[in-house]
Amino acid sequence: MASAFDSSYRQFQQRLQQLQVQLVDASPHELRVAIAEIQQIFQLQIVLLAETLEASLSTQLQSIHTEINKQLRLLETDGVFLQAARQPTTAQQRKQQINHRLDLLLQYCAASLTLQPQSDGDPDASASTPESSTKAPPTESN
Repeated sequence: MASAFDSSYRQFQQRLQQLQVQLVDASPHELRVAIAEIQQIFQLQIVLLAETLEASLSTQLQSIHTEINKQLRLLETDGVFLQAARQPTTAQQRKQQINHRLDLLLQYCAASLTLQPQSDGDPDASASTPESSTKAPPTESN
């Protein structure tokens, strides 16, 4: 089950990276559609699969998932504000905020992926992971 979870997280991570690239040229409407797709991937794949993981891993992921969910909701709000922006400078500020939020979400993805059990069957592989890499990135004050 961990490999399906890992695969879903990697898909989520790739979609976040694609949105960062789209941010330059896409219309606000296209960005809002992409944000909705990302939210759907998170809710329907990652959150549901997390419920099937072993309890200790699920507990570790819970706080990261809470932060990802919060950032996704704020990302959606940023998309609404971008669509409402009338001045080019305001639109640019909104895009910078979206990019910052995407960077934060990518950090949470990386932290979550380090918590995944190693698929090579080496029981000592998780012990070699530095303790600092299993900590979630700092939360944003927004």
